[in-house]
Amino acid sequence: YNAGRGMFSTRRDGSRMKRRWCALTADHGAIQWGDEKSHKMSSTLRLSECTALLCGRASPVFASFASVAHEPSLCFSLVCRDRTVDFAAARPAELAIDLRICAR
Repeated sequence: YNAGRGMFSTRRDGSRMKRRWCALTADHGAIQWGDEKSHKMSSTLRLSECTALLCGRASPVFASFASVAHEPSLCFSLVCRDRTVDFAAARPAELAIDLRICAR
């Protein structure tokens, strides 16, 4: 996971899911995501800022989607004081890794 891999995350306005490249920082204290093709990171979230980890499509943004292409069992959200960041893993094995890392 430290080397990065593809995942989906929602746009800030919740309008759609977009495939993103995600990776942990070297100190494992933050998750970064950005362009899937170039692997250029454009956003960072310190895991210490997270107050909750939601499994499934429990966040308000996920709930607002009439149709989501991702199975609920592959979705999770990192909840912070001022925002929620939603993700969908591509495969069940990746979800297990994501949740273990984020739950630290």
